[in-house]
Amino acid sequence: MDFLASIQLYDLPEQQTRAAHLSKHLSKDLDLRIGFSCCCTCGANPKKGQRLIDCPHCQRVSYCSNACLEEDAHPQIDETEGALGHSSIICSLLKLCNDDDDAEEGLISSKTDALDRLRTELESYPATLANILREAPCYRDLLTSLSGEEMRIHVLGASESSELWGGKDGMLEGYTEALVQLAEDFNITTIDLHMIGPDCPDLALDEDRNMEGFNLRLTTHNCLYTIDLASLISKPHAVVFFNPGFTFSDYDWVKTLQLFDHGTALLCTTNTEMEGVSDCNFLFDHKVLPHLPPLAAEIMGVESSSDCCSDNLTFFAENPYAGTRVRQSITMCNDLYVKNRW
Repeated sequence: MDFLASIQLYDLPEQQTRAAHLSKHLSKDLDLRIGFSCCCTCGANPKKGQRLIDCPHCQRVSYCSNACLEEDAHPQIDETEGALGHSSIICSLLKLCNDDDDAEEGLISSKTDALDRLRTELESYPATLANILREAPCYRDLLTSLSGEEMRIHVLGASESSELWGGKDGMLEGYTEALVQLAEDFNITTIDLHMIGPDCPDLALDEDRNMEGFNLRLTTHNCLYTIDLASLISKPHAVVFFNPGFTFSDYDWVKTLQLFDHGTALLCTTNTEMEGVSDCNFLFDHKVLPHLPPLAAEIMGVESSSDCCSDNLTFFAENPYAGTRVRQSITMCNDLYVKNRW
């Protein structure tokens, strides 16, 4: 997040759409996209024959009038929800989104900063997988027990545009380079990495890559994680979810989570702190986590069990291996996120 550092702001402002006063609009239309399909400030829909006007600087936030545009950009003294609205900082970050989108579509090749941000986002998948498993205390006993043996990891919800980026060779190289240090630190001979999801390549991949005496076996499965698949492949030592959306109504993860043995190690990332806390609560409610991680409990304003801070079973924290590409929410126009940030 180079722009944030340049203005000495070291925390990404995530939920910044001033939406508290728009609750009646949201209750009537659950698909309402604030600042996209309706005015970001007042929630008004454009009248027949009229169009919303866009912010002239970033062109990514829409309003019904110039008055609403100016109101959203102006700091609010009595701001109960603490959102910045369409401040100059948010607008500048959204302008970077334009560069990144163009770079992703191949429309520009000269803006190296945008290309670097895209690269760091993609590299965050193998980097997070390898380094969080290697460094977080809650995985240490498992990794130590696998000395001289094979480790099996299942990544659920994998897709070609995220976890499986770079084609066969790029993907194998990226995960091998990322995981070799973990294997060396804990004397693991082979990591059997299964990428599973309906957005995996139609043509299954089953490849081995060796580096410095460590062997990576990478297999893709173009399907959902079901009891049939679980019966065909070896049980995992660790299960990884990149931005699963446990609480989203479009998904049903409960049956999937029931397929894993109690005590199977989990690693889950989310794009925002709010999503991360919600996912922690979901996993706790479904008895997947023994207790809420201390930071998640603190954010929720609930009391952790007395031994939460002394054991190494759970954690919730910002991910130091997330990329630097900032993205715009598709439902709340002034909300920002970074993939795998939590």
